[in-house]
Amino acid sequence: MEDIYAQLERRALSLLQKLHQRSSDTRAIIILAGPPGSGKSTIAAQVVKRINAHRPTPIAKVLPMDGYHYSRSHLDSLPNHVEAHARRGAHWTFDGQAVLDMVKQLHASREGPFTTLYMPSFDHEIKDPVPDAIEVSPDIKIVLVEGNWLLYNEQPWNQIANYADDTWFVDVEPQLALQRVAKRHVACGIERTLEAAMDRARSNDMKNGGDIRHCLIQPNIIVKSVEDALNLALMITPLLFVTTRAYARLKMGRPPMHGSSSQLRACLNCQKRKSRCQPSVNGPGPCSYCARAGKDCSFVNPPDRTRLTRKNLDAIEQRCNKLEALIRSLHPDMDIDAALGNLESGQEVTKRSEPESGDDSPEHEEPAHEYEWSEPSLPPDFDSQNDEAAAMDGMATLNSFDAGYLGSSSGANLLQEIASMLPELAASNSPATSHGKSPSQTHKSKPSLDPPNLANESLTNYFIDAYFLFYNVSYPILHERSFRQKLAARGMRRGKSSWNIIYYLVLAIGHWISTSDKHHAGSRFYTAARNSLSIHMLESGTIETLQALLLMSNYLQKMDKPNTGYQFTGIAYKMALGLGMHRESPKLHDNVGLERRRQLFWVLYCFDSGFNITTGRPPYAQEGIIDTALPRNIDDKDLEPTMPVPPEANTPTTLSAIIAQAELAKHANSLYLEYLTAKTSNTKVEYQVAETLEQTLTTWRQKLPQYFTSADVPVWFAGPRAVVLWKEQNLRILLWRGSKRNHPYLPNKTDAETRCLDAAMQSISDITAFCSTNEGILHLGIVWYATYFLFQAALVLDASYLDREAQDKLDNETADWRLMVHKAQSCLVTFSARSRSAKRCLEVLELINRRAETAANTRRTVFTVPELVEEVPATLQPPVGDAEVSLPQADLPILGDGDLSMGTWTLNDDGSDPTMRMILDNTPWGYLDNAPMDNLFNDWFPQDTFE
Repeated sequence: MEDIYAQLERRALSLLQKLHQRSSDTRAIIILAGPPGSGKSTIAAQVVKRINAHRPTPIAKVLPMDGYHYSRSHLDSLPNHVEAHARRGAHWTFDGQAVLDMVKQLHASREGPFTTLYMPSFDHEIKDPVPDAIEVSPDIKIVLVEGNWLLYNEQPWNQIANYADDTWFVDVEPQLALQRVAKRHVACGIERTLEAAMDRARSNDMKNGGDIRHCLIQPNIIVKSVEDALNLALMITPLLFVTTRAYARLKMGRPPMHGSSSQLRACLNCQKRKSRCQPSVNGPGPCSYCARAGKDCSFVNPPDRTRLTRKNLDAIEQRCNKLEALIRSLHPDMDIDAALGNLESGQEVTKRSEPESGDDSPEHEEPAHEYEWSEPSLPPDFDSQNDEAAAMDGMATLNSFDAGYLGSSSGANLLQEIASMLPELAASNSPATSHGKSPSQTHKSKPSLDPPNLANESLTNYFIDAYFLFYNVSYPILHERSFRQKLAARGMRRGKSSWNIIYYLVLAIGHWISTSDKHHAGSRFYTAARNSLSIHMLESGTIETLQALLLMSNYLQKMDKPNTGYQFTGIAYKMALGLGMHRESPKLHDNVGLERRRQLFWVLYCFDSGFNITTGRPPYAQEGIIDTALPRNIDDKDLEPTMPVPPEANTPTTLSAIIAQAELAKHANSLYLEYLTAKTSNTKVEYQVAETLEQTLTTWRQKLPQYFTSADVPVWFAGPRAVVLWKEQNLRILLWRGSKRNHPYLPNKTDAETRCLDAAMQSISDITAFCSTNEGILHLGIVWYATYFLFQAALVLDASYLDREAQDKLDNETADWRLMVHKAQSCLVTFSARSRSAKRCLEVLELINRRAETAANTRRTVFTVPELVEEVPATLQPPVGDAEVSLPQADLPILGDGDLSMGTWTLNDDGSDPTMRMILDNTPWGYLDNAPMDNLFNDWFPQDTFE
């Protein structure tokens, strides 16, 4: 790239020297044009910087044409003002005559005497031009006029080149330009997601680029902008220098050629005539012969052949020998000649399956731990074609057929309570009217085992950045520096390995967290990760395999596949025990590598704790067997595993959130154990026990570092910090919801219902306040948790409101409850555009409100509950809505979950998603209306409420 800038620098200085031969005091004017996203601004800036680098006074300056945009007020005055704003940047949204006058002024000024000239610039904050903002002093001898339309072959633009001394054109592949422009829109805050930015770029910038190429005045040189595969920056534009005087023929299908213009081939018609192919004298268009004859002027690139020389032949033979040796090292039993014969005859070439280890390369990130193990065996042949079953809800705020066991701490139990108080709602949601897809009606798909080319490097880098910026700061499963080093050094490994799964899941999570549910549906990255799974992974216990299992489990829960994610969490937990991660080892030296093992274990502990409470299932972890120390708040981003542990930081790090969450999870497990024990005994948690448990939560909050309450924290830490604090409020709701109403000896103490409702109201207040003041950082990762906690808090308030309403005890306090529920609904409205879970939660709350109004005027009727013999099968509905991923197409089918999923349910509305689908469509409301209330909540309501 430096060589290209040097060539352009020499060209500009050589031009100025030639002009000086005619006049001792003159000025060189260079036109630099190109389509959007070509990198012309970068090139102009670098060339001018190099020219001025070794001179006491700058002699070169860039003059962009952005200052000649029509102002927004002028666009408003146009008859097509709506289109003008949408297409701002098109040639007709610039003052082309003013641009021409500016170049004329520059041309005339070099005749002397030199005076200072003032030109307009463009202010991106006010989005309008600023007059006289750029000064061109008499010392400036080289002016690079840079802009999109400076070589456009229409009036008045086509006159600009007549007043220039040299014309340069920067070209770029349209797809690469699209990616660059889209990323620029995201970086500048014009669009929030890459998909929306790409849609914007396609509708305007790419159209402009096509027009520029189609009507291009012949430039003197071309600079071809390409992508550098080694560059991790998002918008770097390395260059390939190309010289040609016939680039205007691009309109006719002629690609730019490397080398001189004499190497250009003739069109097909001129080749047949064996005559010279001369361009049209009228500029871009067919060649002279085709124009006269009225024939189609088309070109074919010459075939790219290697010259048959002894040097080239020796090099190819040497390469073939190396490739054959590589194949034999990878597959010693393969008959290469037979395999080649099969390939030529069209038969499939098979290879011997190999057991996978966690790390198939000689170098390791971290030293192998003493508890790591491997038990390889030859894999049995198995059919990868499996039935799909019903997908579930990752938040477990529902109850449904085939939902698995959802305990009394899950949101489904609370929703049942509300359903039982709304008979009209219950009747309208009976099993007979449910919509879904039964497991027997699902189709089968066979996965592809080949690593897919899912996206280009720019997109994958973008998703990796999103993963580490938004997800890893909450759950530091991976070490960013180690991951990027491994990615750069090894790329994709062969076959099925844990590394491939980690890589694809990082892309899947990065894509999900930076877009919307709609655009992420059916993620190809997850499909690729699932196809990389192998039974061999479980024959080796490694840190890398554990990382893959953790990423898979949490991703699946966020994708509303809780049972599948729950199973992966269980496998990960058992593997961690097998690795001895739950115990501190006295044999190991306390270094950064050991600290990362602690971090990984406590992430697993938090996943397990949250999963169990969400679904109401008993916990794995038992406090008595765990003595692994909590992670320390160190900044380890640049540390190697063998280094000693540095002192703890007193500022937020990527570990701060998981440390606080791990402490909270320990308290949550103690609380949850009391909760389950009381439930098993058909009672509730004693009031005084609940009070003691709440005090542990209060103590936890008081001991949090100062940066958990300070307003002066990094932006990236605000989201993880908020989620941790929301979890603590949710635990308070669960605690008081599951405790006895009053203290047995001190009746004047605030009752449990009031404490629960206060916690619910505080939770809604905290979440809505955060979301209203931090709208710019609300990615899907935060929205998912905010939706879950808002919905549970709103359901608690709704349940108590309905009870008071049934007893005709509505007052100012209940009005406050309704106000907080409306605040929660308003927040969910803002989420619903991106999150289908939020949309479904909102629908449920609105439905409860409507039915509550009806129920207020309807006398509740008692029905006899018949014994359920069988459940009515759900009705199959075709999928509705756009579920395509906005990613480059790849030869990889979008597959179901096969043996790794509980299936996929599909609703018949555009907002369908597994997160809330069983709340309305599959919950047997008619049955719940007459079922006895869960003993956990009985003593909250008078006996005649449900009788």
